[in-house]
Amino acid sequence: MAKRKTSKFAQSRLPKHPRSQAGQSRAHISGLPAEILLRIFGFIPPSEGRPFHHRFNPLATWGVPRRAATRDYLSLALTCRAFTPAATSLLYQKYDHNWDHKTSTPFIERLIAKPELAALVKDVKEVGSIRYHIGTHHSVELRNRNAPSVEAMTSAITRLDIPQANAYNALFQNDQDLYTSLETALLVFLTPNVEKLSLNCCPGLQKAFRARGDRRWALRQPQAALLPLLYAARGIPYGQVHSFKNLRRLKLNMLGFHINTISSVLKLESLRDLVLFDYCNHGFGLDDTGSSWDCAPKTSNVQNIRLDDFDCHLGSLNNLFQSCRALTSFAITTPYSQGPPWQWSEVRNLLLMHHPGLEALKIKDMRDRAAALVRLGSLREFANLKYLATSLELLVGKFIPSCVLHWF
Repeated sequence: MAKRKTSKFAQSRLPKHPRSQAGQSRAHISGLPAEILLRIFGFIPPSEGRPFHHRFNPLATWGVPRRAATRDYLSLALTCRAFTPAATSLLYQKYDHNWDHKTSTPFIERLIAKPELAALVKDVKEVGSIRYHIGTHHSVELRNRNAPSVEAMTSAITRLDIPQANAYNALFQNDQDLYTSLETALLVFLTPNVEKLSLNCCPGLQKAFRARGDRRWALRQPQAALLPLLYAARGIPYGQVHSFKNLRRLKLNMLGFHINTISSVLKLESLRDLVLFDYCNHGFGLDDTGSSWDCAPKTSNVQNIRLDDFDCHLGSLNNLFQSCRALTSFAITTPYSQGPPWQWSEVRNLLLMHHPGLEALKIKDMRDRAAALVRLGSLREFANLKYLATSLELLVGKFIPSCVLHWF
């Protein structure tokens, strides 16, 4: 049978398949470098989920976990071998720990079994129940892990050779680790390349506060997840745990802490952003801690400080400011309370004395507006100031009852 001829017009409409001079097929997305695939996959939108209502405190660590395109990354990793490195990197890049052992225990076991996956984790966020914050009853079910899971965790702690290894192993074996957030500690111990870390307070701390009828004004010692950071900041080895050479952002729930207790974290060489929240010192003074400020003047590389739901002495702010070489931005939000008004003019003077090159400033006073207001004062001497967020009341030093301000 004769082969049908194709007209020149039809030939011109046929799809063309470009080939290279070497006769290779046309380029495919799987041939792109891993760095480009990371950028492309990073634009995948997060999975749908119930939106979080920000009525309580949108700046706090607790709340619902961040949504991510986890299932999409997993599908990409299983679809094409060329996609696997980039998709796996994004799959393990962020982890939200919400004290639910049903998901956290398998994740931690995988990090223990495959250290190369632990090296991919860059962002760890400890997410707690908001009911801990408002002090209501919260029942916590026992972990009830199987024997291999407990063995994997206790063996990892033993290999790390940390000072509290025996005590921590006993807590895991007796199913009491939740109340000291030991799973979070293990995550911190096992992730040498972590760049962002958010630590909440321990459920056991809140339980003890409720039993005493005193939820806020009691000093506590640093939890297990925070201890290695304090050791690293002071240049002291903490067993075989890494020394946080890549940590750039740290967020801490200050419930029960005195700011002096955690002041040494400012000495972490790589740290640039520090967020402290839920801090109230009405129950103790500067001399009540048994510890002094532990960061010499002008030695910290921290550039951005944010204090949320925060109330402290001017002396503590002075220590904080003078420890930093050069702050770029400072933000503070006060608690809802009816206490004495903040001396904002003194805060402004401290900033001007230590950081006249400040570029961004935010002050949000949540106290009773009927109380006496102290004027912030002129900001003209901050020659590099580019961004300012505060109320007109603080700028003019007068309560404006008809002024409705919306904060975002």
